[in-house]
Amino acid sequence: MAVEAERIDKNRAAVILGCSPRAVVSMAAAGKLASAGAAKLCRDWTFDEKRLRAYVRQKEAEACEAAKLADEPPPVAIGAAIPFGAASLSAGRSTADHLIRTMRRLQKAVAQPSR
Repeated sequence: MAVEAERIDKNRAAVILGCSPRAVVSMAAAGKLASAGAAKLCRDWTFDEKRLRAYVRQKEAEACEAAKLADEPPPVAIGAAIPFGAASLSAGRSTADHLIRTMRRLQKAVAQPSR
């Protein structure tokens, strides 16, 4: 009868979490893995494997829920005109016309001798 270890080291935790052992230690030190059974024993971080796997399942469920919410349409009106910039254009003018006029005005300003 084989006895499973109750606690696992940072390397095994890294495999379960899908990141590097250094990232696991960093997360544990920051308190992000407290609910996953992280504990520093004898100068090394150890983890409760069952709680760590439950933590991963919880994060997966949260990610799925966030993805579902992202698929919903935004609660704002789409297509509404929002003016921005120094001045908004009148309804009869196009952006290209405005650009041409602005460039001509700037060329005239450069061509005039400074006073």
